[in-house]
This record gives sequence, structure tokens and C-alpha cells, in this order.
Amino acid sequence: MTLKELVNSVMKGLKKLKRGEITVSDFLSLGKRRIKEFLGVKMIDFNELIHGERGKLIRQIPKGADVVLSAGCAGAWYFNWFEENYGPVKKHIGLELYSEKPEGLPTNVKWVANSVDDMSDVESNSVDLLFSGQNIEHLSADVLCGFLRESNRVLREDGYLVVDSPNRKITQANRYIQPEHTLELTDDEIVDLLIFAGFCVESVKGIWNCRRTKYASNDEVDIAVPVNDSTLMSRKEAAKKDPSGSFIWWVVAKKRGAVDKNLRPKIEDIYFKDFPGFVRARFSRQVGKLDSAGGTESLISTAQSDAGYVIYGPYIPILPGKYIVYFRYKCLKKSGKIVFDVISGQGKCVHAQTEILAISMNSEWDVVELSFDVEHYVTSLETRVLVEDVSACFKFGSEIMKIE
Repeated sequence: MTLKELVNSVMKGLKKLKRGEITVSDFLSLGKRRIKEFLGVKMIDFNELIHGERGKLIRQIPKGADVVLSAGCAGAWYFNWFEENYGPVKKHIGLELYSEKPEGLPTNVKWVANSVDDMSDVESNSVDLLFSGQNIEHLSADVLCGFLRESNRVLREDGYLVVDSPNRKITQANRYIQPEHTLELTDDEIVDLLIFAGFCVESVKGIWNCRRTKYASNDEVDIAVPVNDSTLMSRKEAAKKDPSGSFIWWVVAKKRGAVDKNLRPKIEDIYFKDFPGFVRARFSRQVGKLDSAGGTESLISTAQSDAGYVIYGPYIPILPGKYIVYFRYKCLKKSGKIVFDVISGQGKCVHAQTEILAISMNSEWDVVELSFDVEHYVTSLETRVLVEDVSACFKFGSEIMKIE
């Protein structure tokens, strides 16, 4: 990469950032990659690294399963990849609702087009191994409860449930955002839920340790991939014994009893406590400064010299239905304009939008309400507030409510 190409790439990234098409973290990651390319530094593909480590852990799953069920899968490649690492199985059930049945499936695969909380096409006590790979973080509270209940039902006694997922302790501290994730659980939370679901947890491991030092707290973490091979190997090894400090946790559990009646309340406790903060952490800003942080809210103020997004995020998936989004603000001076909108697909789809002039000044908070319908499952939903020469104060973030 030449210096001119580096500058052009950074400028293109800046333009996308100003338009709200990428987040600040995306822009910084892009900049780091381009600078390393310019300096001739060898790059490591993070997705390939994680994929390879997951394959190694599949090889360690107890062997002997004749019937395997994969909850969430896409593409014929998935089944080939799984059996290349685990070994051949007589029957492999693929449970997937949001991807079409792929062509060229292996002959031992039965494709079931259902949600993971509906395994009605699978007989009770008929599955030896149920693998939920990078799936549980996509589930709502209702679907998660149904998934765990159904997993217990279809697995034979002493059958294995293997689950892996990004660890919220790490992702939230690093502002890692995956727009298809509903809520990422911690290793402690999934262990508790599996026990309530009638499972005995046999092992908990990690993939890609993110602690900066051996004694670092959960706030002192870094997902970034180093170039130094010795550091690379040490972080892979450290993850095996430190799931709490790793990017991904990996749990192997064995069915040992019935589902506890308190499974649903336990799941609700997690979602009531952790879901709001998980979503709130996905909001960002381009302009404005912290006005105050008190009570439960953070307030951000803009000056007439500001131009850009004072709020954007949270990049979340939503199901079909009717929604209302609330923004709260108050003008401090008669000034420019404010644009409020709801988008997805990085702006390719505009669900709702309104523009106002900042002319009303009072001590009360004004509320902007945007209503919209969603016909199909949508990922990366984003709410934005664009200011241009506006002196105002905003409640940081937006409120997104499903009303039907």
C-alpha cells in the first residue's frame, strides 16, 4: 500500500463516519489495519483465528454420538466443517429458521426449518449431542427459555449440550458490536442457566484471552490481535483456563435431570438486569460533550459550531411488529436544524424520519416520537440525531419500544 492509498482509505473512512455509515470503533479498526498494511506488517485474520480455535474444541467433545443436532446453522460447509473436526455421525439434524435450506447437503443431514425453541420435529430422548455454536446470543428471553427446555427434552439421558458464545464481560468493555446479537451472556450466567435447565456442567473453557496482564480486571481487556507470534500462542493457551477473561466462552454440559421450574424467572432476571445496559453501551456520538451524568441518564450538549451526529446506535436486531422510538431534547438557543431518524442496513432503509428547527426554548424537555412498522426480521437497527448549528441538550440514546 502506498502513502496515497493510505490517505485515500482514511479519508473514505472519515466520510462514512460523518454519514453515520460506520461507528467510531469501526473507523479506528480500519485505520489500524490500513497503517499496518502501509508499514508492511503481517496481518492475522481474526475470524480465521477464532474459527480455528473452535474447530480444535469440537475435536475435544466426547465421541460416540450417532445423532447430532445443530441449533443454528447455515450452508452445507457447516456440516462438513463439524464432521471434519468431530468425526462422522449417522444422522445430523440442522435446525435453522432464518436461512434457506442450502443445496448440496450431505446425505446424513436432515434440515428442519424451525426456530431453536421449536424442536417438535425431533423425538424426545433421541439426540446424543446438541451443538449450539454462536447461536444463543441471538435469542430473546422467550426463545432462550424454549431452547433450553427443548434441548433437555430431545437429548437422551447423559447426552451432551455444547454451547459457545461471545462473552459480554469482554465485548462490552471493548465496545464490540455485532448487529445481530440480542444479548451476549457471560460464562457465569450460562453456567447458572444450564444447571436450572437440568444439566451438569463438565467444563468451561475460553477462546482468545483478552486480559492485558495475568492479574487484570475485566475492564482491562483488549480483543485486538497482536502480530507477535509468542503473544498469540500465550493468549490462546491462557484462554483454556480463563473463560471469564476470554472473548468467547465454551461450555460442555451433560443432561442429568428435569428442567427446574425457576428457569424462566432466572432468565428474566438476567434480561431485566443486563439487557438495558447492553443496548445502551452500543450508542455513540460524533459531536457534543457530556453535560451531566446523574440519576439514571447521561445528558449531552451541542454548540452552534457543531455539525454531525450527536447520537447514533444501538445496532440491534428486531422482530416484525410495530415500534415507537422516543428522543428527548431541549433547545438552549434559537439556532439550526435537528434531524431524527430510524434506519437499518447502514442507511439503505429509512424506517422513519423527521426534521425540526431549533426555535422553541423552554425549561421543559421536548419529546420526538417516531413510529414505524417492520414486516421482516431486521438487523442493525440504528436511531440517529443529526445536528447542524444547534445549541441544545439531549438525553443520550433513544428509547425503542415494541408496541404490537
